[in-house]
Amino acid sequence: MKIFYKTTATASGGRSGTATLNDGSLSVQMVRPDRGEPGVNPEQLFALGYAACFDGAMELMA
Repeated sequence: MKIFYKTTATASGGRSGTATLNDGSLSVQMVRPDRGEPGVNPEQLFALGYAACFDGAMELMA
């Protein structure tokens, strides 16, 4: 299968750390959902990616 896109990321500290794309384009503070602290959790990041892919598929089909 042909690779169309490839990226890498580094996370440290788990749900109470940071996650950064290795190209430096995005870095986020990770937090637990029940803490009420500023930041994002992995489930929110997954939801963003899923929503963007779904929207792209809908545009392609329209």
